[in-house]
Amino acid sequence: TNTGDKILDAKVFLALANLETAEEKRFSPFPVSVYPGLQRKVILTLPEQPAPGQYALAILMDYGQRQAIEGAQILLTVE
Repeated sequence: TNTGDKILDAKVFLALANLETAEEKRFSPFPVSVYPGLQRKVILTLPEQPAPGQYALAILMDYGQRQAIEGAQILLTVE
């Protein structure tokens, strides 16, 4: 949601960390713009199927130097 008066341009990317091996993989970012007074829903998919195991998946939005990176994290099990 953009509550300001300027267009927000961000890069969205996923980072997947294997909780057993501590190996982390970052996937290529893609641009997202949100216009003032509007909301934007972004549907994300992993570009590849991870091996079975326990993972932490981070979803990150980078607005550049103007603001801090925002994100969320979920834990998942791949069987």
